[in-house]
Amino acid sequence: IWLAAHNGRPLTWISLGSPHAADFGAGWLRLFNGGVLVTCGLRHVGPPESDQRSGQFRDLHGDFSLLRAYNVAVHGGWQAERYVAEVTGEVAEASLFGEQLHLTRTVRFSLGEPAVEIVDVVENRYDAPTPFMLLHHFNFGYPLVQEGVRLHVAHAAV
Repeated sequence: IWLAAHNGRPLTWISLGSPHAADFGAGWLRLFNGGVLVTCGLRHVGPPESDQRSGQFRDLHGDFSLLRAYNVAVHGGWQAERYVAEVTGEVAEASLFGEQLHLTRTVRFSLGEPAVEIVDVVENRYDAPTPFMLLHHFNFGYPLVQEGVRLHVAHAAV
């Protein structure tokens, strides 16, 4: 989810940097352009590292945000007294003879309601167990982040 605005004001931080190809290591920082939600993973979410066992290099926050979505669909319609919109899409983080991680995402919202529902389903389609990591990187800005604002989160929902 890249841009969100209310009355013409963006609710998120957007980077001034221009996306371009980057070297290994902190490449994610060069390509990161902000937005409401950036997804990190699926094989790695931390700092750049080399896997001691496999020798594979893992870039900052993984490859997920650099991958293209497919089977993207938009649906909308009236449900009782409210208009509900839903966007679905799929992303595969896969390699030949390697991991086959597949994420299906649904983003749902109703017009006039201050809520967005995000549902992610991750599947391992490889023939061996594959660990995965998933980080939802939210980037809120003014006016959501300013002096006096408080965030209340139900602990059961975290």
